Amino acid sequence: MTRRMILLAIVSAMMLIVAACDDLEAERVDDDPADDVAVEQADDAADDAETDDAVTTDDDGTTDDDVADEPASDDATEDDDVADDAAEEDDDAAVEESDDAEMEEAEGFVVGDTVRMGELVMRLHSVRWDTGDEFFGPDEGTRWLVADIEIENEADSPTSISSIMMFDLVDEDNRTRDIELMADTEGSLDGELGAGRSMRGDIAWEVRDDQTEWELIFTPQLFGFGQAIFDITEADFE
Repeated sequence: MTRRMILLAIVSAMMLIVAACDDLEAERVDDDPADDVAVEQADDAADDAETDDAVTTDDDGTTDDDVADEPASDDATEDDDVADDAAEEDDDAAVEESDDAEMEEAEGFVVGDTVRMGELVMRLHSVRWDTGDEFFGPDEGTRWLVADIEIENEADSPTSISSIMMFDLVDEDNRTRDIELMADTEGSLDGELGAGRSMRGDIAWEVRDDQTEWELIFTPQLFGFGQAIFDITEADFE
C-alpha cells in the first residue's frame, strides 16, 4: 500500500507539472489581440512617418545649400541681362554714330564729282537747261533742269536701277521737285544694270525760275548705303 501510494503521489505530481506547463504555453499564444493591433499600428505609423520624410525630400529635390544658392543665381542672371542690354545699346549708338558720319561725308559733292556707295559708282557729269520745243515747254515761271548722270555697277551680279527711286532734286525751300517727262533727254537710268557695266542717261525736273541753288540727292535705298548730296548752282549750267 505504501509503495502504491508513493507511486500515485509521484504520478499526480508529474501530471500537475505538465498541466502547469500547458497553461504557460497557452498564455503566450493567447496574447491580447488588441495589444498586437496597437503595436502594429504604432509600427505602421513610424514607417509612414519615415516614408513621408523620404518622399518630401525626393519631391523637393533641393538642399539648404541649393535654396541658399537660388537667389544668387537669379541675381547673376539679372546682372547678365542688364549687361547684355547695355552692350546692345552701346552697339546701337555706335551704329547710329557711324551712320551719321557717313551722312556727313556724303554731303558737299559738286557737278563733275564721282561717288562710290557700296558697289555702285555714280557721277554727275553736267547740268543744263531745256527750253522745250514747239509742242511742249516749261510753264510760265518755271524751267526744266536736266542732269547728265552715269552709274556703274561694280558688283559680280546684276542690280536694278530706278531714276524715280534713287534720285531727288530739292530746291532752296527744301521742296522736292517733280520729274519732267516731256523734256528733251537722252539715255535712261531705269532697268537692270549688269555686273561691271555702266548706265548713263538724263533726268529732268521742273524748277522755279527765280531760284538759283538746288541739291541733287542720290539714294540707292534698295542697298542701304545712305545718301550722296550734290550741290548745284546757277554757275554750273552749260
